[in-house]
Amino acid sequence: MAKYNKAKKKLIYRDWDEFYSIQEARSGKQKPFDPKDKPHIAHDLKRFMRLVGRKKKVLDAGCRDGWAMSFLKKRGYESVYGFDVVKKNVDFCQSQGLTVEIADAENMQNYEADTFDAVFCRHVLEHVMNPQAALKEFARVLKPGGVFYCVVPFERKGTIPRVKYGHSYIFNDISELIGMCKGKFRKISVIKSEKTRSTESGTYVGRKP
Repeated sequence: MAKYNKAKKKLIYRDWDEFYSIQEARSGKQKPFDPKDKPHIAHDLKRFMRLVGRKKKVLDAGCRDGWAMSFLKKRGYESVYGFDVVKKNVDFCQSQGLTVEIADAENMQNYEADTFDAVFCRHVLEHVMNPQAALKEFARVLKPGGVFYCVVPFERKGTIPRVKYGHSYIFNDISELIGMCKGKFRKISVIKSEKTRSTESGTYVGRKP
């Protein structure tokens, strides 16, 4: 079973197979897009749309069932792509006509540098073993001037990652995410605290220099 490394604030997995099996176990049941289904995600997407035009090329990082991708496409976004580590999520998205690949946020070699105008990354980094590596990859695939929109949950200090939810890393506050983004993105805005259904979360919006 994965063990928590308190000094590094992350879960240490036995191997990649354990990581993937935990992520797959939490992925839930997929169903076709319903615009009324997930208002909490729509709230973030509407903010995202104020920053990113419909002609831009967008990557949904950790797209799960493709709901965010479908939301954007229904609103006229022409070039929306996604990836996920869970094969059944990718298979479902592809069955819905979405352009989705299997990829790991820490190693996105599927995508060339300077490819996307924006990355939408909502509640993904807490599922990644090495968020710093993932942020480096997001910066690599963004074009200069590209927008990085990221939401992470906050947990009180001393909290152990919730393995059954696939959490691999704990964020205590927005300053931790800001520190990780330093040198990779030029900050546009930060929303320090918002209530979600189960916790508080923070939103970071940056732009690649």
